[in-house]
Amino acid sequence: MRNPADVADRSDHPDHGGERVRLRAPAKLNLALSVGGPVPPKNYHPICSWFVPVDLCDEVTVERVREGEETGHAIRWHERAPAPSPIDWPVEKDLTVRALAALRAMTGQALPCRITVEKRIPVGGGLGGGSSDCASTLRAVNALFGLRIPATELLAVAAKLGSDVPFFLDHQEALGAPPSPALVSGFGERIERLPHVPGWAVLVLPEAACPTGPVYGAFDGGAIAGLDEQRVRRAVSQSVIAGEPREDLLFNDLSEAAQVVAPVLREVIRVVGGATGRRALVTGSGSTVYVVVGDTDEAVRLRARTESALAGAGLGCAVVAARLLG
Repeated sequence: MRNPADVADRSDHPDHGGERVRLRAPAKLNLALSVGGPVPPKNYHPICSWFVPVDLCDEVTVERVREGEETGHAIRWHERAPAPSPIDWPVEKDLTVRALAALRAMTGQALPCRITVEKRIPVGGGLGGGSSDCASTLRAVNALFGLRIPATELLAVAAKLGSDVPFFLDHQEALGAPPSPALVSGFGERIERLPHVPGWAVLVLPEAACPTGPVYGAFDGGAIAGLDEQRVRRAVSQSVIAGEPREDLLFNDLSEAAQVVAPVLREVIRVVGGATGRRALVTGSGSTVYVVVGDTDEAVRLRARTESALAGAGLGCAVVAARLLG
């Protein structure tokens, strides 16, 4: 059996010195996702979703700088990143930079620091990497400068930065701890922490991205069944009873819309399902496809089988096995 550390990142203790805080920023899966129709005037979509963090992680480092030293921001792919892509967005629009700006505005302090992000989580994959990096920056700056911002106030800042950011702000005092799984509802502002359900997921990372806007546009163009919170809660409760995710109860209302935006996902889902004998699902607005598995051995075995099947079908996808965190 391969060492589990070779399968995915471990969420180890943070590096928290007097001049630097380094945190792991985990990805998330939507094991169940129900989406309602657009709500005027902004036409945002209410959701109810079972969010679960996984140990595919970015790494965010915030370093204090002295007067006269250069501040700045660097974002780069880690050498072991499974699916690097161009980092082509303006620095000022990166969520980590916006998080620092929000804390400066809130506190009235200069907070002189340098932020470095080493990415492993793919961009545009529905895994919440940008939101997780943002939350880690808020936590790191709060700790590094001893701001002692209350949790409720930090959550309010997070909600203005992105709908998924508040989920990742759990366990602020225990900097090395990942967020607990949660039922996330409303527009991301309602968070109900849930018990941990152990398991693994084999993540398939297609080269195609699924921009959120077009996916929701395709969703609006189809039949909208309506928000179904009870269906999500049933998936959670039955999985807690079973002691593992009940794959027959997992679902994603955005799956069909994601396949409209990125048609290659239909073939990826077909091949992955056939190779693993399990239901292949889309997380978030895509494009990541995953199957849930029981333990490390099965995760390693199905990862290899999936890689072989995708290569045989001529589909360029990276494959990662990741542990469900809690």
